[in-house]
Amino acid sequence: MNGQKGDGENGNGENNGESPGTQPTEPPTGGNTQPDVEEPEEDAYYRISINMENDVDWEDMVFGDICILRARLYKEVEDIETEVEGARFEWAISEGEDIISITPDGNASNKCSITAKNKEGEAEIRITAYEGDKELTSTTRYIWVDDGSYSYYRLTAKDIYAHPGAVLSVNDFVPQLKQYTNLVPNGKVVTPQSLKFWWSSSNTVFSYNPNAGTLTVNSNALNGTNGSRESTANIEAYIAGQTGYVDDYDAKVMIHYPNWSGWTTSGTSQTRKCTICGKTESRQAFIRTTANSLKMKVKQKTTAFRATVGAGDAVTSVTSSNKKVLKVSNVKGNGTFKLTALKKGKAKLTITTAYGVTKTVQVTVQTKDVKVTKISGLQKKVTLKKGKTHKLSPKLEPVTAKRKITYKTSNKKIATVSAKGVIKAKKPERQRL
Repeated sequence: MNGQKGDGENGNGENNGESPGTQPTEPPTGGNTQPDVEEPEEDAYYRISINMENDVDWEDMVFGDICILRARLYKEVEDIETEVEGARFEWAISEGEDIISITPDGNASNKCSITAKNKEGEAEIRITAYEGDKELTSTTRYIWVDDGSYSYYRLTAKDIYAHPGAVLSVNDFVPQLKQYTNLVPNGKVVTPQSLKFWWSSSNTVFSYNPNAGTLTVNSNALNGTNGSRESTANIEAYIAGQTGYVDDYDAKVMIHYPNWSGWTTSGTSQTRKCTICGKTESRQAFIRTTANSLKMKVKQKTTAFRATVGAGDAVTSVTSSNKKVLKVSNVKGNGTFKLTALKKGKAKLTITTAYGVTKTVQVTVQTKDVKVTKISGLQKKVTLKKGKTHKLSPKLEPVTAKRKITYKTSNKKIATVSAKGVIKAKKPERQRL
């Protein structure tokens, strides 16, 4: 009933007594009657950190080395990381028991000694962290063991300058290959089995000739530039017994248009230098004539006297210092021309080439025939089998000497000679013509 208390109840509806058989028929109402609920733990991330306790690196151990490692466990919650105190660690060899042995510290499970055995190779250890009997996380470390020796190669080369159209060989870069070992830390120069360019067909700066092993700077390499550009040539070094190249080097190639100095003549050649890179260029520059002087008879004409010039050069002019005595005509770049003797006297014949080389020849015009001073073009000895022939081709000097050449044999039974200088062997013997 409203406003009244029942037996054994207080104003809050709670049963204060212990009267037998009297139990509440409904669950209590009002007040804080919910049971306690345990709050869930935030998501945690665990990681193991491994550090060396001595100066032996586990990634590069030598036979007999002992490396001491210490493990620490860290817990991260909401980006806050703290070290977990009292964590327990287990150490185990996953692979390579013939390469290393491990000795966990009996007093502190977070420390372990690794001993390298006398076998080269890679081993693997696994470290697992526990909190009580609960496994939290694990990590793996790889151990490398060898005898402590090492060897590697380093290739170096010089950067060079080049002009469009230049043909480059590997030797232009003066490559040098060195071998480094623990015994020779500064490197020893070695001779590679071969040195090669590596080149991609997508390269628009160079063209590669695999047969010659050369790179050619393309003539259009400077198109769209201000007259210069920098590119690279990759050089690979190969050693006998090694698979693939042992090292490579990207050498710089500074490409530019040449800026040549003037040609300077020394002897029979000329040279010039690029003022930008110092590259030199040479060419043959000479004139050789049939003779250094010439005699002609009045009204005589000849094309037998000629000039020979260096490769790439050409005769541009042949002039007479006295056109009343000597006339020059039909001058060609290959050094041929026609001389006509007009009257007795002397004239200087001047020959000039495209390379700027000149030569002067003294020509004397006389009224009498030019005498033969020498016969050339004949072998001292000719050996023929019976029935075989040989044609003689004598030359009279000077070229303006006009004389009939006659031939005579000392024994026609052994060999005959025709009016045109054809020898025919008759029978085995020696004779003089």
